[in-house]
This record gives sequence, C-alpha cells and structure tokens, in this order.
Amino acid sequence: MRKSFPNSGHWIAAALFAAGFALVFRRWLFSGFDAAFGDDEDGYLALALVEHWRHVFAGAVHWTDPIFFFPQHGALGYTDAFFLFGVVHAPLRLAGVDAFTALMLVMAGTSAIGFFGFRRLAVRHFEIPPACAAVGAFLFAFANMDAVKLIHIQAYGAMLLPSVCGLILSGWNSKRRGAVFGGAAGLLYAALFLTAFQTAWFFGFLLVLLALLHPVICGPWQSRELVRQMMTSRRPMRSRQCHASERLMGPYFGAARHRRASGRSGVGSRARIHPNGPCGFHSGARDPGDANARPSPFPHPSLPRLRGRVRKGGERA
Repeated sequence: MRKSFPNSGHWIAAALFAAGFALVFRRWLFSGFDAAFGDDEDGYLALALVEHWRHVFAGAVHWTDPIFFFPQHGALGYTDAFFLFGVVHAPLRLAGVDAFTALMLVMAGTSAIGFFGFRRLAVRHFEIPPACAAVGAFLFAFANMDAVKLIHIQAYGAMLLPSVCGLILSGWNSKRRGAVFGGAAGLLYAALFLTAFQTAWFFGFLLVLLALLHPVICGPWQSRELVRQMMTSRRPMRSRQCHASERLMGPYFGAARHRRASGRSGVGSRARIHPNGPCGFHSGARDPGDANARPSPFPHPSLPRLRGRVRKGGERA
C-alpha cells in the first residue's frame, strides 16, 4: 500500500532551496559573511548605485545624480538603476549593517523571492504538482547561468518576474480585485525597469512574441476571445496596470533622455573612470592628458571606504 506523506511538497521545496542557496552563496556563507558578489569594477559600481538610493531617501542628493561622472548631473540613465535593491538595502544600512553585508542580505532575499515565487506561480496558476514545481523553482533560482551572471547583480532582478506573472494572472482571474492586482503588477514591472532595464525589456519582448504566437498555438478563435475579454471584463485591470507602469517609468525615461542630451553636448563622452578617486573608485577626473584636467572635489555623501570584500566574478555552480 502506497503511503502518503502530508506536506511532503513543502519539505522538498525547503530542502531544494537550502541546497541551492548553499551552492550559489557558498563563498559568502563559508567566509564568515565576508564576501560579496561582483568584481573590482562592476561590483563597486553596483554597490555605489545601491548606496545612492540610501542617500536619495535621506534627502541628501537628487535621485538622478549618482556619484559617478561628477560633476555631470543626470547620469543615472547611463546604467541600470538598482532601485528595488536600494529600497531594501537602505533600511538595513540604517539599522547599522555594513554596505557589503546589507547587499548580500538583499541578494539572499531576492533568491528566496525568486524560488518561492516561481513555485507558487507553477502550483497555483499552472497546477503543477508541488514537488515538480519545487524542482523547477530550483532550476530557475539557482541555475548555473544565474550563478555565473551574478558578477552583474542586476541580472538577479529576474527573480521578480514570477511575482509579476503571478500578480497579472491573479488579476485576470479575480473580477472583484482585478484592478488592484493589475496596478500592483504594473508598479512592480515598472520598478523592475528602474532596477534591471534589460531584464524588464526582454521580458516585455517575450510577452509580445508569445502574443504573436498565440493564434498559431491556440487558434484564432481563442485569440479573439482573449482580446475581447481584455477590452471588456478585464479592462479595469489592464488600465490600472498600464497607468501604474506609466507613472513610475516616466521619470526614468526622462532621465535617460537627459542622459542622451548630455552625451550630445560632449560632456559624458570625455569622462573617465579614475581608479584613485575618492573611496577608491569613481571620480570626476578627466583624461590626464587634458590640459584643463584638475582633481574634482567629491561633494557627494560617499560610501564607507571599500574594503577588499568584492570577490572576483560570480560563482560557478
């Protein structure tokens, strides 16, 4: 007689998450929490941008003026903005956690959101058996390509995509609270643009591609029915989602336009990354061969002096 074990799916999920977390985060865990994702270039830049949001929330700087390319303003559009990482990172720093440990705690929390968000999406909306959903979540959150790409921590923003999908599907299936779920999905997706632009862009491109393939896979009649529901019963959800995304993404695209205008003026094109700048990284120094070059003061609330805790590269699982 076959025995059934209650809550076995939960135990399998917990075991797989613990194994995957220990594998990908092993250097941080087994170094006494004295390591961080990244390298000596992109790792410092990422940490500087995450710290930038702490200064923004404290009212010390304008949100479009990070500390690199000084004295150029509005330089946030030159790279990913790391917004959601900074939102969680700032309270940890306020509580006295150092910058590196706070960053790794944010990454650890992001891995948990990705794993359990994927599992919930698979079980609730696609009716996948819990054990199989846990295996899929393990492959999604702790795949080798994720471990390798963690040299660029913004790539881990993909862990938020299952939550975006879950909110969209919950809004689609709920007539009473569809607008609420749709607005939440729109805000989260827009915040992902402010965190990891390419991740959000390629996700949107994939959705458009799937929409174009839908008539081929499901048939024209089902596609017409889907469009009809979007324009009638699901219209409040769709409208709230689009409105929320527009309100949050608008300022960022405005900053990007300012960045392009600055590039045409030639200011950004001559800026250099100076290894001996304040705190050991980005200063506003020009090319040493420039006759007009002179050391620039750094009137920005700078990071604590960076210790040698950013290790080489992401870790290969």
